[in-house]
Amino acid sequence: MERCESFAASTHFICVNRPLAYLITFSCYGSHLHGSENGSVDRDHNLVGIRYLAPEPGLLRARAERKREPSYALDDERRGIVLAPIRQVCAHREWS
Repeated sequence: MERCESFAASTHFICVNRPLAYLITFSCYGSHLHGSENGSVDRDHNLVGIRYLAPEPGLLRARAERKREPSYALDDERRGIVLAPIRQVCAHREWS
């Protein structure tokens, strides 16, 4: 399906039949827990434009206690390991 978008205060339109860009993002285990100050989403609060869940220290504590493993964060080396195949796929598909 083709869609057309105009630039603000312009009569020029761009018509595309595919996304202009993709945002590839993910998080590691334990890095985003419900109740945190950063906000979170659940099944009822996961639409564009809907506010995040409010911070709840008690909920955050409960979620942290339920974790079966320690939180995990990618270090520089592992971020490079993840980034390499993403770049390979982009190159293969000629995405810039």
